[in-house]
Amino acid sequence: MILKIKNKNVDVDIIDNGSNKTLLCVHGFNSHKGFIKDLGKNNSDFNIVSYSVPPFKGMRVEYMEEIAYGVFKKIKNSKIYVLGHSLGGAVTSLLMQRPDVRKKVLCVDTLLD
Repeated sequence: MILKIKNKNVDVDIIDNGSNKTLLCVHGFNSHKGFIKDLGKNNSDFNIVSYSVPPFKGMRVEYMEEIAYGVFKKIKNSKIYVLGHSLGGAVTSLLMQRPDVRKKVLCVDTLLD
């Protein structure tokens, strides 16, 4: 599915397991939405949402966070968890500073300084 966020086409995958909980997966540098595909195959506890950040010259963590927030806002479940991998963990740390983002976050292989 393609979503228009910040005037960019964002490629989003959704695995709908019929759950009231959704895991938003934020990828790291030089990665894409497919980094998490195996997690959704055998998981019925969560719906899985992953996306690929569209390339942008001079791409920064703040830009990546704006894209993540745009995807977050499209999720309709009441229970949203965020998983950030690598640089996605830094993106997630910015994302959780927004007042409407739930504070259920997991960062994996992330260096936060």
